Amino acid sequence: ASLIAHYLKTRKPRSKLIILDSKDAFSKQRLFQQAWQELYPGLLEWVGLSHGGKVTSVDAATNTLVTDFDKHKAAVANVLPPQRAGQIAAIAGVTDRSGWCPIDPVTFESRQVPNIHVIGDACIAGGMPKSAFSANAQAKACANAVVSLLAGAVPAPPKLINTCYSLAAPDYGI
Repeated sequence: ASLIAHYLKTRKPRSKLIILDSKDAFSKQRLFQQAWQELYPGLLEWVGLSHGGKVTSVDAATNTLVTDFDKHKAAVANVLPPQRAGQIAAIAGVTDRSGWCPIDPVTFESRQVPNIHVIGDACIAGGMPKSAFSANAQAKACANAVVSLLAGAVPAPPKLINTCYSLAAPDYGI
């Protein structure tokens, strides 16, 4: 969204970008909103769930997004459906009602089905974001845990880290 706002600011300055969000919070929200206020005042607006941000329907013929409180006519719209673990996880029975896979934080073993380990975007991994860097760290920790389990040993708690950089503009990182 930030880089789209940068494009609009430099190429189509009379445009406005509205983010309709079905959540009331997002990762690094304070940092992003501070950057947006500084870089794109009046151009980028974020609308969270409690202020009518959840899109309830789309009229593709008129490019209209409908929320509980309003209708938004768009020149261009990018609608992301609600996210969840892949269908293979649901078929395996490792998802819960949230659509994600609860895991043991030490072994990454599913809390739903024994002997299935889940890493990456599909798993509920506490404070770890859904990022490639996190998935890589989880894969290494999970592999170590599986080796320990196969050897009959108790897996050591993993030391997980994440490094995540986001751009608010081509020369402005968060």
